[in-house]
Amino acid sequence: MSRSRDAPQAAGRPNGGAFPGSPDPNNTGRNSSPFERYTERTVKRLRAIIHDRRSRALPSPPSDIIADLTRLERRRFSGRTRDVVDIAKWLHELLDEYHVLGIASGESDRQQVLYVSRFLDGNAAEWYYMNVSDIDQEVEDWSFPGLDVAMYKTFVDARVLARQTAATKRSATLALASGR
Repeated sequence: MSRSRDAPQAAGRPNGGAFPGSPDPNNTGRNSSPFERYTERTVKRLRAIIHDRRSRALPSPPSDIIADLTRLERRRFSGRTRDVVDIAKWLHELLDEYHVLGIASGESDRQQVLYVSRFLDGNAAEWYYMNVSDIDQEVEDWSFPGLDVAMYKTFVDARVLARQTAATKRSATLALASGR
């Protein structure tokens, strides 16, 4: 009977051998090359990522939600825009789609964090991968509001925000002054 590469290792035996201290059958006795060490680290990292994602897995959504997700024409956020209005429109459309999918409530927070990746492209998708779904993320369990705030702070230039806020205040003041 052969042992699966993904089978857990025997307790106390780093190489999974039949008895403590048994030799690792994959070790030929020679020093491994930098490439082999790099490959080994990469494989360990990939397995750790899979383990991490499986440990945080959500129950499968009903098939009608999956069908709805694939049919929706999505407005995607790429991180290229610095316009607060564009980001707000994207967020509203995202929340509307969450409502259609039945995951708009605060009780669906984890699903919202997971599904937001389907509405991202470019720099925003890369940011999501590095900060939310990667095993080395700083925040272990993101909340949907926390994720939105972090994306907002990452992709909105503070100077643009200040100009837009000032322009909005000026137009509101002018509208009040003109009696509209």
